[in-house]
Amino acid sequence: MRFRKLQYFVTVAEELHFGRAAQRLHISQPPLSQQIKSLEDELEATLFDRTSQRVILTKAGEALLPQAKSLLQMWQNTQEQVKAVSKGEEGNLSVGFIWATGTPHFSKSIGEFKKIQQSHTQFRKYEYSGCTTGSQFR
Repeated sequence: MRFRKLQYFVTVAEELHFGRAAQRLHISQPPLSQQIKSLEDELEATLFDRTSQRVILTKAGEALLPQAKSLLQMWQNTQEQVKAVSKGEEGNLSVGFIWATGTPHFSKSIGEFKKIQQSHTQFRKYEYSGCTTGSQFR
């Protein structure tokens, strides 16, 4: 199953009209109907009751709708997160410093970094009061 089919299904379910859904999706109505039929075949369930006067969701369609919306939202979130990580806008930053000498510089630097990046970077700081081997930074 492709996410496009789920998007088509959600749009038809929201519009309850194949013509308006096709317009929203910027496709013609016959391919939309074919994709919905393909999805129904794949799921082995009728998702819409269609007449010349109306389109309504079946019980199977009602069951699929919230799941489809959730899957589409999760997929969009995943795409955004992967793009952000790829661009360096999201990730983890671990910084270690000796408490007595590093605190003022650390706080100022991180504040400036956050302003510049406006990112979703997760910060972990390690404060040490004595000698360290560096193994804590891994």
